[in-house]
Amino acid sequence: MPKVRTKEKQVLDLARAAGILRLTDLTEKGIHPEHLRRLHQKGLLVRIGRGVYTLPEASVSGNFTLAEVTKKVPRGVICLLSALRFHEIATQSPPDIWIALDRKAVRPQIN
Repeated sequence: MPKVRTKEKQVLDLARAAGILRLTDLTEKGIHPEHLRRLHQKGLLVRIGRGVYTLPEASVSGNFTLAEVTKKVPRGVICLLSALRFHEIATQSPPDIWIALDRKAVRPQIN
């Protein structure tokens, strides 16, 4: 494993604790986002979406996509069939993730 500097070690510790990292998670801690790019180039983090990273050895559960969406849309609320499936109330797995937003909120662009 390559030698990791202190700030990069903090980023990796955050990734282990949270599972999924956003750029804003780092800026809230006073860590420059450049450390994410460097760790990604070294192969110590995997980019799973625009501005969203995780560890390469992270275990992907059935709810991983829900966690990814909540990181990308922090003010959104998982609802309808997605919420029922998460709470194991329904057996149907929706093809999309349903989220509720404030009516004044800007619609997120998620791929």
